[in-house]
Amino acid sequence: MNQIGITPSFTKSLVKLTNQEQAQIKQVPMDFLLSPTSPGHRLHKLNAREKRFFSISVNMDLRIIVLRDGNRHLFCYVDHHDDAYKWAERRRAEVHPITGAAQLVELEEVIREDITHVSREVEAPPVLANEDNGYLLSLGVPQVWLETVKQVDSDGLLEILDRLPEEAAENLFKLADGERPAPSSRHKDADPFTHPDAQRRFWVTSDERALQQALDYPWDQWTVFLHPVQRNVVERNFGGPARISGSAGTGKTVVALHRAVFLANRFDEAEILLTTYSRPLVERLREGLNRLVGATGDVRRRIRVEHLHKYAHEVASNSAGFLFTPVRAQELDTYFERAITDYPDLSLSNNFLRTEFDAVVDYWGIKDVSSYQKIEQSGRGSTISHEQRTTIWPVFEHVLEMMREDKRMTWSDLADAGRCLVESRDVPPFNHVVADEAQDFGPREIWFLMSLAPKGAYSHLFTGDSSQRIYRYPFAWSRVGVDLRGRGATLDLNYRMTGQISAFAQAALRDTKSNSDDEFASGEAVSLVSGPSPAVEQCGNAEIESSKLSVWLRGLLEKDFKPGEIAILARTRALLEERVTPALKTLGVSANAMGTPRSPQENGIAVGTLHQAKGLEFRAVSIVACDAEFLPHSSAIAAADDDESRAIAEARERQLFHVGCTRPRDILRISFCKQPSKFLPKPAS
Repeated sequence: MNQIGITPSFTKSLVKLTNQEQAQIKQVPMDFLLSPTSPGHRLHKLNAREKRFFSISVNMDLRIIVLRDGNRHLFCYVDHHDDAYKWAERRRAEVHPITGAAQLVELEEVIREDITHVSREVEAPPVLANEDNGYLLSLGVPQVWLETVKQVDSDGLLEILDRLPEEAAENLFKLADGERPAPSSRHKDADPFTHPDAQRRFWVTSDERALQQALDYPWDQWTVFLHPVQRNVVERNFGGPARISGSAGTGKTVVALHRAVFLANRFDEAEILLTTYSRPLVERLREGLNRLVGATGDVRRRIRVEHLHKYAHEVASNSAGFLFTPVRAQELDTYFERAITDYPDLSLSNNFLRTEFDAVVDYWGIKDVSSYQKIEQSGRGSTISHEQRTTIWPVFEHVLEMMREDKRMTWSDLADAGRCLVESRDVPPFNHVVADEAQDFGPREIWFLMSLAPKGAYSHLFTGDSSQRIYRYPFAWSRVGVDLRGRGATLDLNYRMTGQISAFAQAALRDTKSNSDDEFASGEAVSLVSGPSPAVEQCGNAEIESSKLSVWLRGLLEKDFKPGEIAILARTRALLEERVTPALKTLGVSANAMGTPRSPQENGIAVGTLHQAKGLEFRAVSIVACDAEFLPHSSAIAAADDDESRAIAEARERQLFHVGCTRPRDILRISFCKQPSKFLPKPAS
């Protein structure tokens, strides 16, 4: 059976070409899959060290480098004639002598030619000079690279990592950082291209539809090339509800997508819910799922991708026979304003009462004073005495009564209503639940999620990162009867964003206290991708900031960035209107609302708030209006009435900024007008 393979080096080289060139090139693998022996492919054997390299002439100038391995044709690189041939001359395909994984390796003379680029004026000791060659080989290092990796210092090692096979780069980074990765042995699978490490760089298919989907979104290579750790997590039987944690860029959403597909393929009749808290991320999940399995077909039909609160609203409304109306924030404010007038002697402010309602009463679904007296308030910040609870409960009771009279429910109420209805039935609606960004679910959402599928080996998988908690208050999941201890994994490789962006984003969290007991606590991940340091620009006023933004955008577009690969973020919509809209008008470029289904080829630049960017990713991101007066935002801090509550509110704002900083893969730009936000990392001295 004829097979076509795609490599990351092919997808990366493809997106650097023009849209017209890309359209021509994408057709070639499809034609090759359908008719591999057609003379129209103009397949030419190269006179290179790698005897299995061939070139395909797309036109008079463009050449695709293909590695032929039996009935496989692996598309490795594409470029203009001379550059494509030069790439092929510098590489060879090898089977690693220890691991048995197929690798694309740069030749020895190329390494010697480039070794000067990693030499240092100030001599530092080689970091791996004393390591045994056999051990280095067992870490996946190609034999031709052994002497080179033993000659360079720590800075030089960082510079050459992206030229090594992925498993070798990761292991050497850890080794230089003081860890000693376990040596690898030959994998039981004799096919070097299906080795778990090889699958990170060779994606092979004989399916026409799958190939078309892979080619349609080459920039989103993360949906195709899974890290072995991710693949292990996707397929693992955890024996019950499980959690996957990891900082931004470690691929939690990728794992969620592939887990849903794995379950649908593993269990023929299974119905799966793939859900999350963020509406834009729901659209992203649908888009990713359609790329993986197509928009139609049995597998796709059995995976329902839905915003959890929307689904709860649907369940509750369908069962009741009428549409429940969620209460809006402004309505709740009005209810409290009306209720508080009946209790003029209360010493607590309206802000405090509203926060207490959001963080305790509604959070836990409290409906009577007895339950309110007993509830633990961890994670909320302020605690109040039993006497105070007795005094203020009538206010909450009055608010709850007004909501009932107006037939209003909070979103958490709807989750509870949905749970009660599901539990009243004999069979849950799903066999499996996969929930992404679970750190932002509250207790009643977790109860609802647990009711939607029977507990079992593959029943529930939750992914999350406590550093990205921007909506909910933290709580121990054991309080809601969900014990995840011993069932889970932490992803520690950041393969999406550059190390420079990752370090900047982590520095923004410097004053945020971590909780080691948090289900989704995770340390800083290792990033092996290098790029430019984030740029921080001070502007005199909003007009200047808008003007500088337009210059930055023009520079990206002139470098062949697609508009859909760029995003502009701010804390509020008003700031976007003030500082972003004029810049886009100057360029004559349209804006796309954050979270709508999109393609990198689209003409519009993604524009939205920091909240709306949750779970999304782009090649380049600019966060505007990072002024002290906007970050943290005054409205978020105003509701806090004491130091501890303010600290929690500020931590949430800091984590929101961290979310924005972790959206780009390659380029991050920060701008402000007068006084910079204290969230901005201090520049290195």
